[in-house]
Amino acid sequence: MRKGFNKLIFKKNAQGITLIALIITVIIMLILASVAISAVVSDDGLFDRTRYAKEIYENITEKENQILHDLMQDINTTLNELNPIADVNVKLTEGMVPVKYNKEDSSWYVATEEELKNNSWFSYIDANKAGMKNQSKWANVMLRDGLIVEDITDAKIADLSEMYGKKVTREGSMYVWIPRYAYKIDTGYHTSTVGTISIKFLNTDNTFKSGGNETLYLVPDEEHNTSNSYILHPAFNWEKEDGTPVALEGIWIGKFEASVSDANYTPIITDSSKVGNVLTSDSVILRSIGNVSSWRYISGNNIFLNCYNMNSENNANIYGISTNKDVIDPHMMKNIEWGAVAYLTHSAYGKNGKEIAMNSTGFDTGNGSYKTNVSMSTTGNVYGIYDMSGGAWERTSAYIDCITDENTSNTYLTSEEFAKSIYEADDKYKDVYEIALDPTNKKDNYNANSNKYGDAIFETSIDEINCSWNKDYSAFPDTTAPLFNRGGIYNSARLEYSGIFAFVESRGNVSAQNSFRSILTVL
Repeated sequence: MRKGFNKLIFKKNAQGITLIALIITVIIMLILASVAISAVVSDDGLFDRTRYAKEIYENITEKENQILHDLMQDINTTLNELNPIADVNVKLTEGMVPVKYNKEDSSWYVATEEELKNNSWFSYIDANKAGMKNQSKWANVMLRDGLIVEDITDAKIADLSEMYGKKVTREGSMYVWIPRYAYKIDTGYHTSTVGTISIKFLNTDNTFKSGGNETLYLVPDEEHNTSNSYILHPAFNWEKEDGTPVALEGIWIGKFEASVSDANYTPIITDSSKVGNVLTSDSVILRSIGNVSSWRYISGNNIFLNCYNMNSENNANIYGISTNKDVIDPHMMKNIEWGAVAYLTHSAYGKNGKEIAMNSTGFDTGNGSYKTNVSMSTTGNVYGIYDMSGGAWERTSAYIDCITDENTSNTYLTSEEFAKSIYEADDKYKDVYEIALDPTNKKDNYNANSNKYGDAIFETSIDEINCSWNKDYSAFPDTTAPLFNRGGIYNSARLEYSGIFAFVESRGNVSAQNSFRSILTVL
């Protein structure tokens, strides 16, 4: 019995130990699980540490990406600084034929499809980086007026693709591209001493194409003007017909002073009041071609209308361009557009501080042989703009505002005989300057416009008389002659009087000494 009892007792003890062990094991497991869970989910647990590690990784990755981005920007900026060829966009529109010059046969050729794709039909080269001068080949186009291209039956209606790479045998009106840019006058600001001008090309969102961290100012202010900061040149602001602002990629400038349709036009001096003083819709067509007599004996009023009407219903087909002014907006050259050419010319992308040679023998555009007279071009080669020094004085759509209220008047601004169409034009087509308390005083009028910029007047001169850069002639308008002429004339008593920084007052009357230039704004 004892043995059996003992066995029974043993068995019960064994079962008890097993149950207790199980309970203890469960308790220990719960404790361990609690510890493990606590280790995972506590404020300093595995989950939190994992989350923290992930945040650290993401922060490091973000910083690395930013460092790489900044590094790539620095590399791109450095490469752009070393690369003499600037990044420039050219905006073409219907009727424009892009051309490239061939020195071997002294002829223009239509750009090829490949040249159009890679923009190799032009180049804007920083001469300071390239170590050489006069290397820029500003973009040139021809319109369809009179254009003849080899193997093309009718260049006026042919598709551009049909003309790729073909030789131009008769030139259409030529225009040259001035890209959107900001500028700074590093030295010589508002002095008579020839200074230096730096140019930075811009995207339409006003970022620098070359990169860099320098601040761009859209307009001057009390602390920042063009002598100490990069300022967006005002020539690249425009408006659609409904007044919507447009940031222009650039502007197309007439390559030559305007001429007329027959290319052999010679005014009859004995009847100077009529010959030439007509509209494009009458008997002549406004052209921009080399080696012909410039169009003179025409009033400021009719100059403005001729330029404006280039894409009228009657005339647009002549050039092959659109009649929609929200596509292409032809107009008479303004002071600020003259200034845009002058500053780019003076910069390292043009003559790099060297003067343009003077068209000094007559009124023929390009001095009668523009392909050889390349020193008269804004680039020092055939790709530039001609006649901006000498030739004829060029009228601009710009005046001092002599009519301040209903009690004041000025015949030169209100009469069709002089410049009525300019005075009545929309603001985008003209530059209007303030008058002084004494509007008959040229010096006071000059000083009253110290806030004007981009026009190559106040910024590049010190006074209203003979104090512009390169000793170019300067005479500010007054009430007796309220409009502006630019560039000088071929038979100036002193050669230095004519030049790209020259300006003089004008009445807008018919004159043998005045011509003009047209501009094409492509929106």
